[in-house]
Amino acid sequence: MDKALPPRDSDLWFDWLVFLRSYKVVIERVGQDLEEKKLPSLIEYSVLWWLSHAEDQRLRMVDLSRGVLVSKSRVSRLMNHMVEKGYVRREQAFADKRVTFAVLTEEGLTALEEATPTFTVAFHKYFASFLDGKHGEITRVLFEMATQVEPMPSQADLSAMVARRRSSVGT
Repeated sequence: MDKALPPRDSDLWFDWLVFLRSYKVVIERVGQDLEEKKLPSLIEYSVLWWLSHAEDQRLRMVDLSRGVLVSKSRVSRLMNHMVEKGYVRREQAFADKRVTFAVLTEEGLTALEEATPTFTVAFHKYFASFLDGKHGEITRVLFEMATQVEPMPSQADLSAMVARRRSSVGT
């Protein structure tokens, strides 16, 4: 059954606008805080975070694009920039030369470690502080939206990635 757009003065339309605006504001503010301190950009931070938590600190480009929520072509351009900065290197798969991996370098790990305190403060200031006691409800709704087309890692999968990372660095 086809549904019409709700009237622009409806609660649903307002919910939509608030959702878009909140995403934009949070992303921009976290990014600005990183930029002000001359740290990796938010998208670079995301790449470094995903790679640091991946097995062997490497991911296929296609998996990385899913993790950082950008297109494969955007992640490819981003990799060029991050390779120039020394944060990552590219490796071709041994068995299938069509597959390219992004691999975290020591410089990338250092950049991630330097940016994490600023990211953590911004994360709490612009996001987590607003979810006090509401995170389960919001997560259920957003998870349902996020997985309607493409699956995403479960909380258990993400927790396992973080645990692997912690055990590899001894924290």
